Amino acid sequence: RLRLIDALPPLPKATADSGEASGDCAQAPVSAEARAADAAGWTVFGERDWAGYRAVGVARVGTHLAGMGCVFPDGQVLLFRDGRPVAQVVDSQAGKEDSDAGLQSLEDGVPAPSAEASQVVRRDGADAELRLGDWNGSQLARLVVGADGGLELAALPAIDSYCGQRAKLPRLEAMALPAARERLLAQGWQGRQSDPDADEGADGMRDALRRLGFPEIEGCSGTGMGYCNYHYRNAAGDALQLTSAGEYVPPGVDQAEASWPRVAGYRVLCAAPKAD
Repeated sequence: RLRLIDALPPLPKATADSGEASGDCAQAPVSAEARAADAAGWTVFGERDWAGYRAVGVARVGTHLAGMGCVFPDGQVLLFRDGRPVAQVVDSQAGKEDSDAGLQSLEDGVPAPSAEASQVVRRDGADAELRLGDWNGSQLARLVVGADGGLELAALPAIDSYCGQRAKLPRLEAMALPAARERLLAQGWQGRQSDPDADEGADGMRDALRRLGFPEIEGCSGTGMGYCNYHYRNAAGDALQLTSAGEYVPPGVDQAEASWPRVAGYRVLCAAPKAD
């Protein structure tokens, strides 16, 4: 939900499950706007300039949860214009008692620096949007500047495009692995076969998912949230790295259907242009 404000909002009340503050979770404020939020008692988890605004991610506290890292209960995003708070975005559906609830990440379409920064790409048209996500970075909403210059929340599209409209990526956030794979195949992505003999038996969860029909799995962390990586390519050679979280649990007495890992994140790498 997008709300207009003319002053910094009050801190939300602490709940029994909000967790205790962890000093290594807070981000040192950089801008004057973030410093003002920090001085008012908010914990800053992110900030960036976007479309003439300063966006600042804040929460009552930053806390560390085993297997999840830093989370920011009831996180929200504040928008400043000319140094003054003008709007806030909150997740009205988030349960206030959940430590991982609320908005906890913000991106403006510019990829984070990495060893592959020259290849990692932004979504087509991403400059015009501010992507708001959960603790794991999965997007929950997009903020745009409307035709009249005002801020608007935009519905998440069914399909995003990358690489000059060449690579199509359907909505995958929090989707069970089989359904996500089916959607990818329908958009022309194909699993890239990993080496089935590499370290055979050393990664039990990876080997189990291979046997269940996911030969594109590269490996799993085996601890914490149980992250696994999968690799796909399309006909143009663009690459997709998908990450899932959670374990596969077969159907049993207490459940009629299997429980699958769910999509936790993804990124696209565009194929290099072919030489003439």
